Amino acid sequence: ITLNKLHIPIWGTFVTTPKIRKENATVNLKIKVQNNFSSDKKATLKTVIVDANNNQVAEFESDINIGGNASKEIVQNINIATPELWDIENPYLYKAITSIQKNNETIQNYTTTFGVRTINFDANTGFYLNGKNMKIKGVCLHHDGGLVGSAVPKGVWKRRLQILKDGGTNAIRVSHNPASKEFLELCDEMGFL
Repeated sequence: ITLNKLHIPIWGTFVTTPKIRKENATVNLKIKVQNNFSSDKKATLKTVIVDANNNQVAEFESDINIGGNASKEIVQNINIATPELWDIENPYLYKAITSIQKNNETIQNYTTTFGVRTINFDANTGFYLNGKNMKIKGVCLHHDGGLVGSAVPKGVWKRRLQILKDGGTNAIRVSHNPASKEFLELCDEMGFL
């Protein structure tokens, strides 16, 4: 992967939704920006949030100044009006498209997919998703796809996950090795905890 010396590194964003109400939800983005130039760099960090139909629902801009050979975490809090919540029956996903802009030129676009949801565990009553008490019905899956090995095509995972979903599974635990990006994306898209 080739990037500009001023960039958002791989896994450089972290999204949470700390405040959710029916009227709006606060989306908190923590964005790491790396400056591999030897001198300070100024730029604009712009995030646009789009819904599942690619309609823009919010945007936010930050002016940044990062020292040479340094990184900085930028925090952006963005409100989404009347958010659609992610749950296991309706895994609704938004995208935060963050761009670094300098002199009216986009240096990089970095997309982070996320769902708006609340999760809570209570010692007496169990698990809650978006305020609704529910049972976690999970399975443990290895990172591999059986006969196809460890480089599992997305279509194979989709088929396997759909069979589990049809059987009532709503949660996955991955064992032995980290899950692939495609696997995690499918879990978000298909409604798996």
